[in-house]
Order: sequence, then structure tokens, then C-alpha cells
Amino acid sequence: MAAIQTAFPQSYLVHNYTYRNGLPSSEVYDVVQDSTGVLWFGSRTGLLRYDGNSWQQTRYDASGAYRSCFDLEIDPKGNLWVTGYAGPKGGRLFRLDGETWVEIEIPIRFVPITGS
Repeated sequence: MAAIQTAFPQSYLVHNYTYRNGLPSSEVYDVVQDSTGVLWFGSRTGLLRYDGNSWQQTRYDASGAYRSCFDLEIDPKGNLWVTGYAGPKGGRLFRLDGETWVEIEIPIRFVPITGS
């Protein structure tokens, strides 16, 4: 018995968001979607959360500052991981564990470049 599959074109709904729609920053570096459908945006002005209706700027750093957020990942357990810039101290790695942010320091050592 042979099975025949017919391919149908798919259409996608695309929205463009700007500051006019509430997007706090036009510089977005990464986007992920969690298991609940929430979109997370890593931007120049920090971590942005969009639930389909409204934008929320999220403080993941204990200092309370909105720091640049460059890379987002969701692990197999559904935890959101965020990398951010912390100035001369190096980078920071954060994990959203339920409602709590856990910080993991990533030391960066600068090595002087010498001429040959």
C-alpha cells in the first residue's frame, strides 16, 4: 500500500514591533520562546518579556540595573539562561529558576597582546 502526501504551503503571521508598539529597544540580539508561549528578547537595554499583549522589561541582575543582554537559551528543563555584560568584571550568566534569578559569574581574563 502506497501513501501519498500532498504538500500545502504554510502561511505565517508576522508582526513587526517598534517603540511605537511598546518595544523598549530597537537593538535586539536574541529571541527565544518558552513552553508557555512567552517571547524573551535579549536587547541593548536588557531582557524583555512579551506575553502576546504587553512588554515587560525584566531585571535579572541583583543590582537592579537593566543591563545589555546578548544570548538567550532555554534548557531541556525549561529554564531560561541569559548572558549579559557586566563591564570590566567580565560577563555574567543568569538562570531563571521559577521566579528566582540565579547568577553565575564568568571570569574573563584579559591577556596583553605583545608584538612579534
